[in-house]
Amino acid sequence: MIMTLDEKLARWLLENHPEDAAALLLTLSDDEATATLDGLAARALGRALHALGPARGARLLQRLELERALEVVEQLPAGSAAALLRRMDADRREALLGSAPEARARSLRLLLERKEGSASDLMETHIHALPGGMLVKDAVRMVERAHDHLLSYVYVVDDDHRLIGVLDLRELFLGRPQQRLSEVMQAEVVALSPELGLRRIVRHPGWLRAHALPVVDGDGVLQGVISYHTLRRLEQEVDAAERGEPAGEVTVAALGDLFWTGISGLVGAVGTQLGPSSRPERGGRR
Repeated sequence: MIMTLDEKLARWLLENHPEDAAALLLTLSDDEATATLDGLAARALGRALHALGPARGARLLQRLELERALEVVEQLPAGSAAALLRRMDADRREALLGSAPEARARSLRLLLERKEGSASDLMETHIHALPGGMLVKDAVRMVERAHDHLLSYVYVVDDDHRLIGVLDLRELFLGRPQQRLSEVMQAEVVALSPELGLRRIVRHPGWLRAHALPVVDGDGVLQGVISYHTLRRLEQEVDAAERGEPAGEVTVAALGDLFWTGISGLVGAVGTQLGPSSRPERGGRR
């Protein structure tokens, strides 16, 4: 089947910029979106479903064949996967969890038990938590190897995984190779409680000092982190609720703004990738 330029653009965006392409998917019916996502690599598909938001992402995930859906769930960060699973039909959710590797299923079940909308439910678990005794040169090496899950901060923990400090990547790379992280870290860390609710997370004064906040339990143990990217989505939900509007509509509008702001910089690259032969015939669908 010959694809139109619009369809080629959608495919290119989904493969290379799935978060931006989510805005395009929001304009399609579930059937059209499912067809567009068909054949996409599991990792890009997972990122697109995450960007669509939990409700729409869960609906589309549920339409996939079990094996394909499982691939997507295994590619997503645990917190994102749990957000989608929570909104799926119970039977389908159990089928996925029952087919997942034991360790992965166990961690997802623990996340599903958390109170929805709390800091422990919203946090990301892909973080750099390194021991205070580690040398700077070894920490740099680990961070460089883990660039796929790179955040702006490295969190420093003790032997019991209690949070004892933080440093941003600039501070880490400026440290002397033989220094220990405990020597270069900032010992004062603003943290969130796992039980903190949506509004209190969004209004927390710690965002004035950092663009990611760690989640720490009552014993000081580091649980995860809430990033500024997540904060922006939460702000939209809180603002919508305070205005009495459906949060989903605000999220859709925000994604649309993101998409159209970024697409002008992508069109030239798409044209280069697709070549002149992909231009539609005169009178073709635009």
